Amino acid sequence: MTNRRRFKTDARFRPVLSVSRILAWADAFHQRTGKWPKKESGRIAGGLGDTWAAVQAALRCVRRGLPGGSSLAQMLADRRGIRNVQRVPRLTEVQILAWADTHRQQAGKWPTRESGPVNWAPGETWLGIDAAR
Repeated sequence: MTNRRRFKTDARFRPVLSVSRILAWADAFHQRTGKWPKKESGRIAGGLGDTWAAVQAALRCVRRGLPGGSSLAQMLADRRGIRNVQRVPRLTEVQILAWADTHRQQAGKWPTRESGPVNWAPGETWLGIDAAR
């Protein structure tokens, strides 16, 4: 078995990862595809055989120099402001009513399910708010 082959198959020989390296890969993926990577996104371009699933595992567990206890989605939420659908913030009635009041002031009518995105609440839509009740 060559060193190159052993490097690809033996986790003991995988290089240490850093958050900055993972973010650089994620930024390049986003620039190339227009989407953010998920653990199912396959091999990482320029990642020496690494996959997004391997990055996810390293972020979850204490592996390859990372502290563990995180995830790819959470890192992208924390560092790039990407919405993590597994950790959507809880909405309050007061917050929703304030958004509705603002919508009425700007649009001249109350929001409906079909009103689209809540412009001042990234990732929220009136349809999503209605479905959450």
